[in-house]
Amino acid sequence: MDMTVEYVNMCREAEEIQKLWNPKYGDFAYLPDIMEYFLGKLKKVSKGHHSDMLKDWVIEDIKKNKEIRKYFVWLPRQDQLQEILIQSRHPDKDVSEHFCGFYLYHDILDWYRIKMGEIFYQGKDFINFNSLEQMWLAFVMYEKYNKVWDKKEWRIKK
Repeated sequence: MDMTVEYVNMCREAEEIQKLWNPKYGDFAYLPDIMEYFLGKLKKVSKGHHSDMLKDWVIEDIKKNKEIRKYFVWLPRQDQLQEILIQSRHPDKDVSEHFCGFYLYHDILDWYRIKMGEIFYQGKDFINFNSLEQMWLAFVMYEKYNKVWDKKEWRIKK
């Protein structure tokens, strides 16, 4: 699972993806400031923390309280990013159906091939993805929201 600064920044800036988060046990999240939940009060503990297993009580707090939720940056896993695309393309299909996954892999390979072609023939800057999560997030943002990552923010593709 990618927990690099680059992926955290990509996820933080992907506001559309953050709005889709339905917190579940086992999700990955980043907290710019760790918040300790004690008697319903937030207390700053330290700077920057990754959580690879959000506890059930934290998940319930996040679901119930929008104020708490804004402190978390969801770091979607590769399977969650794929699920987002499948659900947007085939809302009537079960995410586990094999044909969806097959076409999705075909599409991302096509997208990557075209992206490489643009770079080679047009001299565009290549943004190197250091993980599959980064590449899938970029693909989801491109396909679903027509946005591209410029190493600082998501921009509408021209």
